Amino acid sequence: MLNKLGKHWLFLMPLVVFAGYYSLQNFIGYSRYPSEIINKMILALSLCVISYIISYKYLPTSWADRIAIRPFRENTQKYIAYAIIALFVIVIICACRSTAAVPILEAFKGASASELADYRNSFMRGQAGSGQLINYLYAIFLQALMPFAVSYFFWVGHKFRHFVIAIFIIGASLSLSKGIFLCIAAPMIAVYLMKRRWLSAAGVLGGFVVSAALMYFIASGALGASLEKSNFTTYKPVVLEAPKEAVLQSDVPDQYNLFTKKNQTLLIVNRIIWIPYVTALDWFRYQELKMGDSYLLGKSIRPLAYLSDSKRVYLEKEVAELQWGGPSGATSNAVFFADAWLNWGALGVIVYSMLLALTIKLIITSNNKALIAASGFPVWVSCFSALPPVYLSAGLGFLLILAFILRVEVSCAKPIQS
Repeated sequence: MLNKLGKHWLFLMPLVVFAGYYSLQNFIGYSRYPSEIINKMILALSLCVISYIISYKYLPTSWADRIAIRPFRENTQKYIAYAIIALFVIVIICACRSTAAVPILEAFKGASASELADYRNSFMRGQAGSGQLINYLYAIFLQALMPFAVSYFFWVGHKFRHFVIAIFIIGASLSLSKGIFLCIAAPMIAVYLMKRRWLSAAGVLGGFVVSAALMYFIASGALGASLEKSNFTTYKPVVLEAPKEAVLQSDVPDQYNLFTKKNQTLLIVNRIIWIPYVTALDWFRYQELKMGDSYLLGKSIRPLAYLSDSKRVYLEKEVAELQWGGPSGATSNAVFFADAWLNWGALGVIVYSMLLALTIKLIITSNNKALIAASGFPVWVSCFSALPPVYLSAGLGFLLILAFILRVEVSCAKPIQS
C-alpha cells in the first residue's frame, strides 16, 4: 500500500483536493446558492474526476521513452539546477529594480497594513514590455524551476542545499504573500516523504506554518509599528487604523464569511475550507448571469484570443467584480474544471482533465524523483487555478519538458489496480 502511495501520490493529489474542497461543501452550498448552479458544478466535477482517473490509467506513456533526449547523465541535471539558481538570482535583482515598491522592504520601513496590501496587489503586476517578462519569469522560477533545483539538491544531499534554500526564501519573501512559502515547503516535504523521513517532513511542515504566521504578522503592519517604537527606522510614526484581523476581513467580501468576522481563527478556517469552493461556484454563477449560459470558446486564453482576433476576457477580474459588486482590483482564481467549463463546456472539462492526467503520468514515469517532488506545487495550483496559466506562469509546462530531457530509465507507470 505504501509503495503504491509513494509512486502515485502526485496523481492522487488532485483527487484529495477535490474531495476536501469541492465535495462536502455542496451540502452548505445548496442552502446559499441556487440548486441549478450547484448541480452544474457537481456535473463538471464528476466529469473531471472520471476523465482524470480513466486517462491516467489507460493513456500510454511508453512513446515518451522512445523520443526522450538521451542519454541521461547525472551531471546534466546538476548543471541545469546550477543554471536555474544563477538565473533566479538575476530575476530577483531585475524584479526589485523594475517595481516601484518591494512589499517586504516596505514592511521593514514601517508601512501600514493598508499600504502593504496595496504593495502586495501591485507587486510585479500591470507592467508592460520587459517588466511583464520579468513578472512571468519570476512566477515560473518561484513555482516550478526553483522547486526543481531545491528538490534535486535535497534528494542528492548536496552540501550547498541549505544555501539554495536561503536564496529561495529571500526571493519568495519579496511579495509578502502569506502562503508563498508553500512553494518552498512542498518540494522539500515531497522529497522527505519519498525518502520516508517522516520527522524531517513534519519539521518542514511546521516551518511552513511558522513562516505563514510570520507573513501574517508582517503583512498586518505590526512589524513597522514595532520598529518605530524601537527607533530602528527614521520613518514617520505609523498608526495602525485597524487590527490585524481586520486585514483578513478585507481579503474577501463579507457575504463569503461562514463564521463570525471577529474570530481570527475562524476567519482563517473560512479562507481554507470555504473560499476556494464558493469562488468556483461564482465562476458558474458568472456564466449564468453575465454570459447567458454561453461559452467563451478560448477568449480567456491569450494566444487563442489573439489568433481569433477577439478581445481577451479576463475571467479572474470579471468574476472578482461580480463578487465585490464592482471594480476591486482583486482577482478570483478557480479550479481548472470551472475555467474549462466556461470556455468549452463539458468537452473542455474532459480534455483538460485528460491533459493534466497525461502530464502527471509522464512526470511520474520519468522516474526522476527530484522532478516528481518539484511537480507537487504546480499540480496543487491547478486545483485552484485555470490550467493554461498553470502550464505557463506556474511552470508545469517547463517541468513537462524536463520530463523528456531527464528521464532516468525506460519504463512505464503500472496501471492502477482496481
